[in-house]
Amino acid sequence: MAVRRFKNIYRRKYMKSKYSSFSIGLIIGLIISAIFASYITKLPIPFRDKIDQLQKENYALSSISKEKNLLKLQDCQKLMKNKKDLLINNPINDLNIINNDMNIINQYKEINNKTYYLQVGSYKNINNAQLFKNKIEKFLNLKIIIQTAKNKDYNVYRVLIGPFLDIKEIDTIQKNILDKHNIKSTIIIRQ
Repeated sequence: MAVRRFKNIYRRKYMKSKYSSFSIGLIIGLIISAIFASYITKLPIPFRDKIDQLQKENYALSSISKEKNLLKLQDCQKLMKNKKDLLINNPINDLNIINNDMNIINQYKEINNKTYYLQVGSYKNINNAQLFKNKIEKFLNLKIIIQTAKNKDYNVYRVLIGPFLDIKEIDTIQKNILDKHNIKSTIIIRQ
C-alpha cells in the first residue's frame, strides 16, 4: 500500500507542476511578444521610400502637360467653326483625324507623308514602360516602340504602336484593341 500511495502522490505533484509550468511559459511568451510588437511599431519602416515609389510609378500619366493651357469657351467656339469648315471642304471619312488641339486643326491638310501612331500608355519609369510593351507584344503582332518625352521634372516614356500610313487601318486596330483587350489608346499624328 505504501508503494501505491507514493505513486499517486508522485502523479499529483507531477500534474500540478505540468500545468503551472505551461501557464508560466504562456505568460512569458505573451510578455515577449508584447515587447517585440511595441519595438516593431516604434521603428520606422526601412524601405518606405521604395514602397512609395512603387505605388506612384504604376499609374499612367496624363497626356496634358503642366505648361499647356486649357481651352477656354471662346477657343472652343473657334474650334467648332473650324470643324464646320472642314466638314464642308473634306470628305466625312477623314474627320476621325481631328483632335481638339487648335494647331492640328489649323494645319490639317490631306498630305500623304503623315504617319500615325497609337499611344497605349505613358510611364515615369522606363522599366514599367518596357514591361507594358512586352505584355502587349504577347497578344499583338504589331511594331511597338518606346518614345522618351522630356518634362520639366522628369522623363515620360510613351508606349506607341506604329507607324501607320492609313487612318482607316489605325481606326480598325484601335477599335480591336479596345474591344478585345480593353486598352484605351490615343492617335498621334506625325509629319
